[in-house]
Amino acid sequence: MNALADMKAIVDGVDALATEMETKWGRGRLRLVVNDDLRSRFDQQHHAWGDACRTYTLDEIRRHGDAMRRAWSALDRSATEVGATPLEPSVWETRLEDGTVLALCRDAESTFTQSGRQVEVWTLEEVGRFISHQREVREVKKLFPGSLVTDVRSTRGPDPNDDIPF
Repeated sequence: MNALADMKAIVDGVDALATEMETKWGRGRLRLVVNDDLRSRFDQQHHAWGDACRTYTLDEIRRHGDAMRRAWSALDRSATEVGATPLEPSVWETRLEDGTVLALCRDAESTFTQSGRQVEVWTLEEVGRFISHQREVREVKKLFPGSLVTDVRSTRGPDPNDDIPF
């Protein structure tokens, strides 16, 4: 029995369920559509889960992993019971590097607002317009079919008009 492999399997399972719930309900939205008591209990369990993951103790990870799965399921059940609606399939969400939630909508008619969350909304047309001006990235994608953009860095040096830093 390999404890690290067991821990990884548990973490992967909890992460998969979290991704499933956030895909269904929206990133950071599910906990906001349930009552305050359940939200507080979920947040406490989420914190305990994070602590357990930092201990690298199989028993703690197993115990809190099971509890985290139950917590996600409780949020899902409660949201359904109160009549909250999952995201429409015309909206996809992801988290940007600065933590902002990006909602990608099919068209302007599909755009939406979510109270209680900071969401940046882009339409597919806007994304297409933006990508049209990314010549270097598009050339790389053409040269290496199937490649994925995993990091973006500026190749520009400092602005020559910036103040001297001393």
